Amino acid sequence: MFQYRPEQPYHSIVVPTVDTLRYSSLLRMALEHSASVLLVGASGVGKTLLVQSTVESAAAALTLVPAVLSLSAQSSSAATQAAVEARLEKVTKTVWGAPPGKRLALFIDDVNMPASEAYGAHPPIELLRQLKVCMGAGPQFIQQSAVR
Repeated sequence: MFQYRPEQPYHSIVVPTVDTLRYSSLLRMALEHSASVLLVGASGVGKTLLVQSTVESAAAALTLVPAVLSLSAQSSSAATQAAVEARLEKVTKTVWGAPPGKRLALFIDDVNMPASEAYGAHPPIELLRQLKVCMGAGPQFIQQSAVR
């Protein structure tokens, strides 16, 4: 049941509705099973707030390291890689991973924002795709020197 707390900042208030409860439950199940989720919707409907509040509330119970990555038109692959690596720990010289006993929950906001290159490529998105492929093989991110 929703309880209004006057000390809570206005921008962080989430009034539970059928849809927010449904989507947060589905997102929590996806987090429990390490499944990837793409949340699509119109601008301003609360996708970011929903994901952030769900990940923050589930972080301790699911031993997650939450990481938020907001992309923009100026996002580069080097800046994207640095932002992801900032939340990871070095396992060996070229292998990065979540802290021992934890998993990385990477929330990427505004995936559609990075500008296209001359040939239509989106380097930050390609780097994230490569990260997803590597994470599917195990809970570590292998740093390639050619990416930098």
